[in-house]
Amino acid sequence: MPDWSYRTLFQPLMFSFSAETGRDLALGAMGRLSRLPFGPTIIDLFGHMRPDARLQTHLQQLPIDSPVGIGHLVDPHGVATAAMTRFGIGLIEVGPIAVRELPLLQPMQRRDMNKAIRIPEAAFADSVDDWAERLSRFDRQSVRVLARIVVGANTSAEQATAECLRLQSRLAPYVDGFVLATADESLRFCWSPDAWRQHVQTIITAIKSANRLACVAIPAELNPHQLHSIVAPAIEAGCRVIQVESRLVDAPDSWLIGHLALKSVRLTIDHLRAEFGADVSVIAGGVHEPIDAIELQSHGADCVLVDTGLVYSGPGLPKRINEAVLYASLAKSRELNSSASESVRPPLPIQKYTWFWSLVLGAAMLLGAVLAFGIASTRVILPYDEVFVGMSRHELDMINPRLLAFMQHDRVTLSGTMFAIAALYLFLSWYGIRQGMHWAMVAVLTSAFFGFVSFFWFLGFGYFDPFHAFVTTIMFQFLLMAWQGDLGQAQLTSLPNLRETPAWRAAQWGQLLFVIHGAVLVGAGVVISGVGCTDVFVREDLQFMDTCPGDLSLANPRLIPLIAHDRASFGGMLITTGLAVLLTALWGFRQGMRWQWWMLLLAGIPAYTLAIGVHWAVGYTNWWHLAPAYGGLILLVAGLALLWPWLGRVDPVHRDEWNRLLSS
Repeated sequence: MPDWSYRTLFQPLMFSFSAETGRDLALGAMGRLSRLPFGPTIIDLFGHMRPDARLQTHLQQLPIDSPVGIGHLVDPHGVATAAMTRFGIGLIEVGPIAVRELPLLQPMQRRDMNKAIRIPEAAFADSVDDWAERLSRFDRQSVRVLARIVVGANTSAEQATAECLRLQSRLAPYVDGFVLATADESLRFCWSPDAWRQHVQTIITAIKSANRLACVAIPAELNPHQLHSIVAPAIEAGCRVIQVESRLVDAPDSWLIGHLALKSVRLTIDHLRAEFGADVSVIAGGVHEPIDAIELQSHGADCVLVDTGLVYSGPGLPKRINEAVLYASLAKSRELNSSASESVRPPLPIQKYTWFWSLVLGAAMLLGAVLAFGIASTRVILPYDEVFVGMSRHELDMINPRLLAFMQHDRVTLSGTMFAIAALYLFLSWYGIRQGMHWAMVAVLTSAFFGFVSFFWFLGFGYFDPFHAFVTTIMFQFLLMAWQGDLGQAQLTSLPNLRETPAWRAAQWGQLLFVIHGAVLVGAGVVISGVGCTDVFVREDLQFMDTCPGDLSLANPRLIPLIAHDRASFGGMLITTGLAVLLTALWGFRQGMRWQWWMLLLAGIPAYTLAIGVHWAVGYTNWWHLAPAYGGLILLVAGLALLWPWLGRVDPVHRDEWNRLLSS
């Protein structure tokens, strides 16, 4: 459920149910997808969320790929944990886990006005045996796993210690660390200071002896005395990681988890830093927007946790946080060291870079589009076409007065898709791949690969076009050079998103329309290629020419293979265009990247103008036949209109906010 589908379609649906029902539906779908043979690959395809290597950091001695994690309340039963590890995170907290199952005594409730979830004070958890079985099957990739261990109501300090030791021993083979909860049922506040000190000393010693990370979780709403009484004994016992939860008291029997606790989280971090200094690592929760993460880091948080933020903001939140955190880190490091923010390699010769050859590929496609349009709009067919069918242009016109007009409509439309591909490749190469954007490189290479594969459609229609083959061979070498070239290090060329503004929310609808647009183009290309390799004509084609395939074959048996060549080629180019649009829409949209908006405009308008215009020029105006073109044009215009405030306009408020963050 990417943001463009979650925020537009699925979140309203999920929110029409109770909190637990909506959660179970969403997590159940993600969990089932992650268990399919190619499910994880599909999740990666839709999100492209792997964190940048420059985000790698350490939580004490534990290396993590990203300072962004997911909290335990998102998926307390481990239904979709495997799916969420592919959200671009560095760590994930699983649980809560108890020796035996602790039932949920009251249902969870959403507090949408506060962007919070209400949970009961009493601890709830699945059993350690259930979690050990889940974790034993868990392919977590490089994501670090922290297990949150809890005990039941009215548990004495001695019994709690024994249960936590059992949990630690049972789970140690499957996790990287443990989180000791102190807020569930306010249990730790009821113990004497000596009981708490003895408890954490015993548990943390056991955790450290198993070479696992020990973390103590505290609620955000603590006074300095409570903070000291809980944290100081844990630090004395050897714990060096404190988690500040976005948890506030709602009533004597419940907590509120969510964004409304963020101010208290920041104050608690300030108290921790003031009393215990920089030797303690802090994990902070309550993040709903990228700016929350930046501000928590400015207060001293080493990692941030997303929990209710996934519910209210969407699964793309960790990716947006990663981009904002990386930009802030690089910008500040450049200020501290003007010579370089990271190790810089000597520049390579221009021909060694991927962007150069993909740019050449786009330029070659543009030249081909101009030539194709020039020929299609004048003589329509080439001399080698005449040689293949053994008839001149005049003789073909005598077979059917609308035959050349029909072929012209095919070939002009084909040139329109070539103009679109050229625009996409040129923009993606210059503004994307040249800046080290991995997603842009994958979009171009994937699209071009399928374009070259479509050349072999001739096996279905029987016409080997020698000129087409010659040009394809040359351009395929450009693709190979781009594929083996050097991408270079990614550069952040726009200010990453910080907030969910109205422009961002409108852009989710625009992104949805372009995802649909790209997918429809791919599907249409598959259908048209299939028609070109089999039946060649649809009913409307034959009505326009007032003929049937038998009459055309009788006039010249090579005529239909010649027409089929045009149709299949057009289908292949539609697939190529659709893939470039689809992958850009899935992965590429970033706030303020105006070039993406102009790329889509300059790719779409010529393609649809030529496709629709040539139909009217030759008199092929069947409404059913033109409906897909009109529909695509509507999708294009609507998508561009929705995206302009976010992609195309530089928001001065957004720029000022970044300046404030970087100067603070």
